[in-house]
Amino acid sequence: ANPATGEALNLPPLPTPRFDDQSTCYDRSWHAAYSFAYLPTSGLYKVVHVPCHLDRSVYDRVHVITLGEKSWRGVPAGSGARCSLGDNVVSIDGVTYWTTPEADKVMSFDLEHGRFTSIRSLPSVVLSSSKNGGSWHLGDVHGRLAIVFTQLSPAVERTEVWVMQGRTVGQIRWSCWYIIQTRTPPHRPREPSSRTKMRRLTWPLLVQDEQILTWEWSLYERDHVLYRHKPIEDHTRKAKHGVVDINERNRGTVVADINMLPHRNDRRTFAYVETKEPLSAYGPLASPFPLYMQSSSSSLPRSNLPTKRGHC
Repeated sequence: ANPATGEALNLPPLPTPRFDDQSTCYDRSWHAAYSFAYLPTSGLYKVVHVPCHLDRSVYDRVHVITLGEKSWRGVPAGSGARCSLGDNVVSIDGVTYWTTPEADKVMSFDLEHGRFTSIRSLPSVVLSSSKNGGSWHLGDVHGRLAIVFTQLSPAVERTEVWVMQGRTVGQIRWSCWYIIQTRTPPHRPREPSSRTKMRRLTWPLLVQDEQILTWEWSLYERDHVLYRHKPIEDHTRKAKHGVVDINERNRGTVVADINMLPHRNDRRTFAYVETKEPLSAYGPLASPFPLYMQSSSSSLPRSNLPTKRGHC
C-alpha cells in the first residue's frame, strides 16, 4: 500500500499447497511468514513468503513475487529446510533473513541471485539463550541485520541489540550497539513472559535518527502510543551506541498514536520516502482502500532515511 496516494495493490493468491503441505494451525501469526523487500541494484520490489506454519517448521521452497508479475515463483530451498515462525522474517538490502527452531543459525536468501545460505556465527549470548532464559528475534538497524536479544524478570526487562557487519562467511562480525532496560513499576508487577510485556520495540525497524522506537498500549488514550528514546553514553562500554533506560520518570518522547487492528500487534515500521508513483502500474488495485491505512497517524521525521522510493 502507498499511504501518499491512498492506493493498495492486490497480489495474486499463493500456489495451492500440496495435500501434505497444508497446515492445520493458522492463527493470527500467519503474517509473520511474509516480508517486503527492495532490491537496490535493480530497483525492484518483491514480496517473500516463507511457508512456515505454527504446527510445522519444515518447508521445501520459498515463494517470491516481483511487483508487476502475475504469479508467485517457487524457489527450491533444499531438503530439511526449517524456519521459526515466531521470530518473523526480515528483508534488508535485497536479502531475506529468518530463524530456525534450533535457534543456532539465521537463514538468508539472496533475492538477486536466488541463493540460500546459513549464518552460524551468532553472538555468544544468543547461542546460549536456551540456558540463560533469553529470547531473540531479528530486526533492522540502519539497513543492517540486527538480533534483538531480551531477558525478562519481574522487575526489569533487558534488551541487547546486536548488529551484523559483513555479509560473507568469514567476514561476519557482531557488535552490541544498544542496551535497552525497561523497568516495571512496583504497582504493576509481572511474570517474566513475553506475552505480558508492557513496552515493546518497534519491528523490524527499531532505530530512527539515532533514537530507539518503542510502543505500548495506553489505557488513557485507548490506543497504542509510539515513543522515541535518545540513548546515553554507556560508561561500561558494553553498548557501542548507548543505553536507554525506560521507567516511570523517563517514559520517552511521544511521537504519535498508532492505530492498530483489534487484537493484533502486527503493525510494522519501515524506512519510508513519500512517492506519488501510482501502484496501478504494478497490477490491479485493492478496493476499497483499507480503513486501517486511511486512519494511519503522522509519520516520523524523514531525515536520514534512504533516498530510494518506497511503499509500505
